[in-house]
This record gives sequence, C-alpha cells and structure tokens, in this order.
Amino acid sequence: MINALPGDVQKVFLPLKHFFFLFLPAVFIVACLLGVFHFLQVRAEQVILESHELAHVYEGRKRIKNALQQVSADLYQMANSPALLRFFEKKEQQTRIDLEMEYRNLSVSKKLYDQVRYLDARGMETVRVNYNNGEPVIVPVDKLQHKGGRYYFADTFALEKGDVFVSPLDLNIEHGTIEYPLKPMIRFGTPVYDNAGTKQGIVLLNYFGTIMLAEVYANMAANAHGHTTVKHASGRHAEGEVVYGSPMLLNQEGYWLVGLREEDEWGFMFGNDRTFAKDFPQAWATVSSMEAGQVVTKDGMFTFTTIYPLGERHISATGSPYAYIPSRRHLRGAEYSWKLVSFVEQEKLRQLWWQHFFTSLRLFAALTFFLVPTCWYLGKLRLAREAAEEAVK
Repeated sequence: MINALPGDVQKVFLPLKHFFFLFLPAVFIVACLLGVFHFLQVRAEQVILESHELAHVYEGRKRIKNALQQVSADLYQMANSPALLRFFEKKEQQTRIDLEMEYRNLSVSKKLYDQVRYLDARGMETVRVNYNNGEPVIVPVDKLQHKGGRYYFADTFALEKGDVFVSPLDLNIEHGTIEYPLKPMIRFGTPVYDNAGTKQGIVLLNYFGTIMLAEVYANMAANAHGHTTVKHASGRHAEGEVVYGSPMLLNQEGYWLVGLREEDEWGFMFGNDRTFAKDFPQAWATVSSMEAGQVVTKDGMFTFTTIYPLGERHISATGSPYAYIPSRRHLRGAEYSWKLVSFVEQEKLRQLWWQHFFTSLRLFAALTFFLVPTCWYLGKLRLAREAAEEAVK
C-alpha cells in the first residue's frame, strides 16, 4: 500500500515509519524504568523519614526521663539536708538563714527551678527562693503565702517517707490566678521528718516545664529531615524554617501541652475543648491505644511514643486547674503518661513525591532528547538496508 503512494510522499513517510517503530517502544521502556526508579526513590525517602521520626521521639522520651530523674535526685537531697534537720531542732534566725542560703545556692547552680520551698505541716511557706529570671531572691517572711489549700500540698503531705509527689504538667498559679506570661510547671514534693521521725512538712521544687520542652524541641529540630534551630525559650521554631516533624506533647486526655498553635495549648487549664482528639480523631484512635508507632492519615504522618514520668515510689494525681480544688484521685505508674508526637503534614509528604517527580521528569526529557536523533539515525539505516535488500532481489 505504501508502495502505491507517490514517490515524494514515500520519501517522507518511510523514514517516519521506521523512526516511530523504534522511538515509541524506546520511550515506553524509558518511562517504565523511570517510573519504577521514581517510586523506589520516594519510598526510600519515606523509609528514611519514618526511621528518623521514630528515632527523634525515642530520643525525646529519653531526654524527658533523664531530666525528671535529675529533679528527683535534687529533691531527695533537700529532704535529707543537714540544714533542714538543724532548722527542725532550733527554729531560730541563724538556722533559717542557713536553710535559705542552701535553697538559694541550689537555685543558682541548677537554673531549673522557678521556686524552691519548704512548707510546714499547715501548708505555710516557711522558706522560699524565687528564681527571678536568673537572679534568685529569698522571699521575705512577710511575703510568704499559705498553700495548705493547694492540691499539691495535700497530695504530698499525705505521702510516706521516701515517696515523691509529681504534679501534672500544668500552668503556675499565683495568688489564686494563672500567672502571665504562662509558666508551664511540674511540682516535685516529698514529706520531711525531724530526727524523732515526726512529719514536719514538705519540700517542694517548681520545675520549669519549658526547659524540658525546649530540650525535646532542640533534639527533634537538630535531627529533623531538613534544617532548623530553636529560637524561642518555649522551643518553637522560627518562622520560615524548613522542618519536617513538628513536635507535640499530649496529656492522657489528649489535651495539648505543646501544640501546633499556641491557642490550642493548656485547654484543660482554661476550660476549653481544644484537644488532639478533636482535630485528629483518626490519628488519636491509634495514638491513644498503642505505646508507640506510626500512623498515616489524610492529615499526614504521626510518629508517637508514650512517656511515663513516674518512677519507683513516685505518685501523681489528676491535679486541678483551679487554685483551691483538690485532686480527684491519685495516679501511680502507668496511670500517668504523656504522648510525644511528631507530626509531618500531608503537604510535606507530597513534597517528597513532587521533588523526585520533577527530577525523574528532567531525566526523562534528557533521555527522550537523546532518543530522537538516535532513533532517526537507526531508522534511516534500517530503511537503507531494506532498500539494498530490495535492490539485490
């Protein structure tokens, strides 16, 4: 049929026929190979990201546990302080000064505690040192407050010797109201006894929760798939920086202790219903029911682990967002936990796909550009060979 065409048309059509006979299968094979290559590249990146995110949350959990163990060690040192025992024996000016200076030195050296206190059996502050933005001060006697109605005093004073009360991570309350700027706080307390074995009161450390949270952010930011630095004391990332996993810390009820937006945090203190469970119900179903793992939803990838802040002989309580409302019940061991979550948005997961898609597309264009003259040349050689064979016949 082609031979029936005019000679000029045959001169154009025959080379094109041989060109496309070679070019189309070659392009199809290249496209398939690059498709497989693209899929493997994206999957490899996803596997790396998943393993990195798991490593970050596990390291964050380790840092939190180490930080809390240090606070417990300082608390035991306070409870067995010779200066405190001397004060019990002789409640006079000099023994008070010795105890005040010991607490002040602890505040200066550790830089971890907003308040270092001894409260008597009635809940009255007897010695108190405030961190005061890095310049610790001893609170005068006439400025000391009665804390007998606060849940952490009652919960701590009821313990046996050697037991430690660890409060929920919540916001500091001064003079009956939430203190501003907000101060995330964990209170560590233990009862103290004189040499005769009589319970005299409690020692209490108000641990800066922001220090612990900043440690977690610093760890996750330093190892993130991308680059970032921690800019703020709260551990928040500076605007415009590239970060893959956004850290979140949740309490047992799914309230944000650290969230994606500041206005979502500490909902249980302000009486609102802003929770992780409300924003990410599909993810919460997995996060709340498992110790650790990963789950991908329409929102993105959630990598999580469970943190149990309570050690041996540690006791916590439900606490209270109100100044003078007691805890509903005590918590022990696994009853008290947090969830550390790293969240990678779906958009960032898609970026992995598109990043390698455009790389594959450029490679496909380059190979196609190379195939055009190659297939054209090979097509002409094939046409010449057919012409020579025809001439021989």
